[in-house]
Amino acid sequence: MLRRALPTERLPEFWLSERGLAQTDADERRRRFGPNDIVEAPDSAFWTLAADTAKDPMLWFLALTSALYAAVGQRVEALTLLVAIVPLVGMDAFLHRRTRASAAGLQSRLAVIARVVRDGVPRDIPATEVVVGDLVRVAGGESFPADGVVVGGGDLQVDESALTGEAYPVPKVALAAPPHDGPEPGVAHEHWGLAGTRVLTGGATVRVAYTAGDTVYGEIVRSTVRGAHALTPLQAAIRSLVTVLVSAAAVVCLIMAAAMSLLYFSGLLG
Repeated sequence: MLRRALPTERLPEFWLSERGLAQTDADERRRRFGPNDIVEAPDSAFWTLAADTAKDPMLWFLALTSALYAAVGQRVEALTLLVAIVPLVGMDAFLHRRTRASAAGLQSRLAVIARVVRDGVPRDIPATEVVVGDLVRVAGGESFPADGVVVGGGDLQVDESALTGEAYPVPKVALAAPPHDGPEPGVAHEHWGLAGTRVLTGGATVRVAYTAGDTVYGEIVRSTVRGAHALTPLQAAIRSLVTVLVSAAAVVCLIMAAAMSLLYFSGLLG
């Protein structure tokens, strides 16, 4: 996090000044780049939980085996396997609820309201309505609503523990001159205000360069979500075992069916 590319082509020509966007420009940028949803709350609908649960191959294996036991009249065994499905479904529901709680915890570190300059007038808007190119003013005790370059302010120190785990304040300074090393020049970390971090002292004026999932915080959240949805070694082993068992059972059934058919048509059976 020493340097980060600044996408100057996404910013207005006057991006280094303390001039805000026109409302019409902000509306067009929202349509172009989308809302500033850094942490998307997981869907809590029942069908979503059911769809995720249905992806577990062990549940299908147990349900199919239970149906086969029931078909041959082994009711006790069939009921036992059905009961064995209950804790698996309960675990999926628990993990789904924990994911929602984690998302709520991540959301709590983000700004809810942002103070932007639109049509030359400072106004408070929901942080989700901040767009790339917005000029945002952040006072002491407030959080940055998105990732942007500090273009104004003084005596600025920021708590970045949510991103780095570092407990000490990080000093920030305004970028004095535009960099000239390409369309996406690298800007030192000391000039960045990042979503999920909080101003401790001073105040900052920031030109937003990244919103939503393009922020550092959003990238961390996406990585966390992908990790939460990844199969554990045990789940991968169970999936492989179920695949082998189902394949072997299918082969055995085909062999038995072929053998029974051969015996029947040869007159040795029935």
